[in-house]
Amino acid sequence: MFRVYFSTESSARLARYIIQYREYYENLYKDSGIWSEDQIIEGYISESKERKNEIMKLVTSRLS
Repeated sequence: MFRVYFSTESSARLARYIIQYREYYENLYKDSGIWSEDQIIEGYISESKERKNEIMKLVTSRLS
């Protein structure tokens, strides 16, 4: 089995993607007037963290 290492650039690009994903939904629901907008935003923040882990696991499993 091979070891998979993420370069600094690939890690930075993944982090940028996750930040943009999260910010998109934060901006979409911020000041929307929906009574549960904080819960929705927190859900997307949580989902963005899970998505980062999922992407890293997927890449690692496919390349190892």
